[in-house]
Amino acid sequence: MNIRHFLIHSYLFWAVFSLLNFPLLWFLVVPFLPLVFVPRVLEIFPFLWTPAVAAAISSVVLLLAATMATRRWRTKWVVPVSLAYVANGAFLLVFFAMAEHEKNAAIETRLSTRHPDCVEVHSVIESIQQASGDFNFTAHALIKEDEKNFYWSFKTMDFFEGHESLDRNFPCRPSKGWTTAAVRNLPQRPD
Repeated sequence: MNIRHFLIHSYLFWAVFSLLNFPLLWFLVVPFLPLVFVPRVLEIFPFLWTPAVAAAISSVVLLLAATMATRRWRTKWVVPVSLAYVANGAFLLVFFAMAEHEKNAAIETRLSTRHPDCVEVHSVIESIQQASGDFNFTAHALIKEDEKNFYWSFKTMDFFEGHESLDRNFPCRPSKGWTTAAVRNLPQRPD
């Protein structure tokens, strides 16, 4: 396997991915800068450790399997260029799936002790697309309880109470498809 081609196309993959939200992900365009910024991001958002490790393991296993298959059958059907995109794509898929699971599990845990009137939850990808914008019009997650809005914070992995001036900009619209056990089985509000 030509490592140089693999690294070049991996770099191109991440440079294109940074366009999802360039003001937030700009460091993916500069070679070797992710080695500095990724540990910092994991320090700020520790819930991302599990998704990052699972995604890295899945990518390494995929690379090893493809390399062993190429050597065993003495074929060159695995082209480093396509392998770079497949391995990095697999990393992203596993990472986002695991991050979404971690976020939903944390929200479910926090909701189990509350009695919200409305629950609105957005995906991790939506949060990344909206992050670092001058005007963030999407809350990561939002609940309305006792006529007050509570917003989700990835840094604390909990809800915090919003201000009245913010609440009018973020009306709680129930999330479509948010049918987790925590929302279906919320304790009923005593009347």
